[in-house]
Amino acid sequence: MTKNLFNKISMIFIVLAMIINIASYMFLPGHVAIHINASGTADSYVPKIIYLIATPLILIAISMYLYICEYNFKFKALVLELIFFLLNIWIIFSQIKI
Repeated sequence: MTKNLFNKISMIFIVLAMIINIASYMFLPGHVAIHINASGTADSYVPKIIYLIATPLILIAISMYLYICEYNFKFKALVLELIFFLLNIWIIFSQIKI
């Protein structure tokens, strides 16, 4: 994969995360659970606006790392970005109140 392709895929993750976060804003509860303990109970929450803003910012930080790191680490950084993107979707859709 070329450096340009890595950057395009990274931008797709960021844009999709922003679209999903904006679209889900009104459907999320006031506080979003970000940690679930061993018994399956949510025990750590953040306000939804903080969560919805922080997620794309974290993806941007990973993308910046992807941009500056060596070629050998680009695939690993892209996989990390994919995992974080999928985790974001899972957290949002597990808490949507329709």
